[in-house]
Amino acid sequence: MTTTAQTSSPRAAIVTGATSGIGEATTRALHAEGYRVLLTGRSQSRGEALARELGSGAHFYPEDLTESDAATRVAEAALAFAGRLDVLVNNAGIDHTGDILTAPMEEIRAVFETNTFGTMAMLQAAGKVMKILGEDPLSTSPRDWPPSASRRCPCTQHPKAPSWL
Repeated sequence: MTTTAQTSSPRAAIVTGATSGIGEATTRALHAEGYRVLLTGRSQSRGEALARELGSGAHFYPEDLTESDAATRVAEAALAFAGRLDVLVNNAGIDHTGDILTAPMEEIRAVFETNTFGTMAMLQAAGKVMKILGEDPLSTSPRDWPPSASRRCPCTQHPKAPSWL
């Protein structure tokens, strides 16, 4: 069941890792399509500058998704900001570019904390908010993807997905 607030207000998205690169570009593109965007990332100065530049349809919420309950705080902040949640762009990530054979295990753990556990926590938190609002979050199981999704994300076939995905 979709609420009246959801049908009468602009679509809303969370973009993690939004303070640079692909996350920043995605934030700009969603905002240009009329989405209200809650952007999050570790760089407060870059996030605040981007939200200020984009104006009232964007809000920066500083968060490190490796922290306990951070994903829940982000999802709740998106709901408070936009009154709804339609899209999650789970872009936050870090990379280890040095010699993997000599990389300290702390660095390897940091990559997994952000790229795997932070991503899953954000997916769960956003999905719960979407379900509460009566939305049906997309399945992320490959066995549920349509055959044409073998080379691209199934989200590109969803009616709420931006046309440029």
